[in-house]
Amino acid sequence: MQKYHSKSVAGIRGTIYAAGLICFLSAVISCDNSDTDHRIWYVADKRIYVYAIGESRDYYWVSAQEKILRISKNDGDTLSITYGTQGFPANAVGCFFPADSGRIWMGTGGGGLLLVDTIVVRRYTTSNSQIPSNGVQAIAQSSDGVFWLATNGGLVKFDNHNFTTFNTNNSGLPANALTSVGVGDDNSIWAGTWGFNLARFKENQWTIFTKNNSSLQTAYIFTLLHTGKTLWVGEGGGINRYTTSGWKNYNSKDTDLPQNDVTTIVVDKYGLWVGTYAGGVGFLKSETWTVYNTTNSELPDDQVTAMFADRRGRLWVGFYRGLAVFQ
Repeated sequence: MQKYHSKSVAGIRGTIYAAGLICFLSAVISCDNSDTDHRIWYVADKRIYVYAIGESRDYYWVSAQEKILRISKNDGDTLSITYGTQGFPANAVGCFFPADSGRIWMGTGGGGLLLVDTIVVRRYTTSNSQIPSNGVQAIAQSSDGVFWLATNGGLVKFDNHNFTTFNTNNSGLPANALTSVGVGDDNSIWAGTWGFNLARFKENQWTIFTKNNSSLQTAYIFTLLHTGKTLWVGEGGGINRYTTSGWKNYNSKDTDLPQNDVTTIVVDKYGLWVGTYAGGVGFLKSETWTVYNTTNSELPDDQVTAMFADRRGRLWVGFYRGLAVFQ
């Protein structure tokens, strides 16, 4: 396991774009660019609780406690919108997914599904649509343009007009309350549950993956990410990789994964990033783990709540206490 000691971040030096982006949080900004790996953490206000991070054509979006932040890519100008105002429900946004025409989809913890431009363009709830629940935990999209929603009322297929719900009454789904959703390159649909394992919907057939037929260590799925032909599953027993060759589990006992509760996953051009509930951030490349935490870096917290890789190659990490950008 490699340890990486980040440089301190505390005021503005030069014209570093990522640093400018997080000034809106009254952050800290100064950085030492002498790091031999040319990698720097920019650490923002430790008081903010981050739920989710996303990106549309013109803005970055950060969902935080009591508010959502819209950050202009052009000049870093930031608008803070309090939940319950300007068309947003009182319920916090828990997930983002890019939409067409520069817009973005937002799933909320109880306020339904939102389509947002600079403002809320459309809001789908149980009152005005066929969506089965106002709690939308995750969003994915298949190659045919159809959206798949992990909701508190089942797995939902949404074609921009109609909602079709798969639940325990009409399908092989093991539970209605879902935590996550992913789409494979073969258009198989994967759905994670909390305590009821992992489900796959492929060619109209349902398969449930458990400890008995996969590398899963628990039935508690935090997050899913399908990239190329590889599925990554973050759960209470580490992170699992599934390919045509089979399953493999990485956990804190047998590997240098910093902690077993893997809450969020990102794959970028550098490798695999995982956020954990109590161990900070782990980075996997060529079967070697690098760990970033409050002990060996400037990270504000070890409890990771959100991660996002933007189109400019930066990694955004949200915490129970704070936000950091990895340049």
